[in-house]
Amino acid sequence: LGLLLASLADALLELETADNGLFVAGLAAFLASHLCYLVALPALPLWAQPPGLKGGLKGGGGAPVYFGATAPRPSALALAAECAPKEAFAAYGALLLCVLLPHIGEGFLRAAVVAYAAVLAAMGAVACGCARAADEAAGGRPEAASAARLGAWGSVLFVASDSLLAIDRFVAPLPIARWAVMTTYLAAQALLADSFALAPPR
Repeated sequence: LGLLLASLADALLELETADNGLFVAGLAAFLASHLCYLVALPALPLWAQPPGLKGGLKGGGGAPVYFGATAPRPSALALAAECAPKEAFAAYGALLLCVLLPHIGEGFLRAAVVAYAAVLAAMGAVACGCARAADEAAGGRPEAASAARLGAWGSVLFVASDSLLAIDRFVAPLPIARWAVMTTYLAAQALLADSFALAPPR
């Protein structure tokens, strides 16, 4: 679904003109695509947990955040969020908005860009949290960790691609913007698709 929504967003942005307002529609489609990945990617680290796991996955502060059969399991999203580099992605999202917002007027578009930047940063952070969770999981299967790492790299490239696109559109034209945006975007989608294809079954 994330890939389909991203394809819809691509089509809308290709058809966009100054008069038809399709940029906002494309932005909304990409936002929905990121939300799909945000929900789907955290499933990957949990697949590295054997059903009777007695050990613990250590969170950022060293406290165990998952105990298998010995305690209620947290949600996949909560587990990924616990391991996510939240501060780094929050700082990046804030910095990106500081660069963009002076060039965007008041109104719906400004609010949409703020929401998009927040979701983009959250998706990148959670994807990296997935990779960390899968790497640290006691007894984890290597294929789950590999799939999660691909998802993390894909998400980071997605953040880079969208950042370049936004700067080129709102701040100043970049010399090789289209080439750079499309290269990072296609690589991101390929890595995200591979992460789901390579993930082991539950």
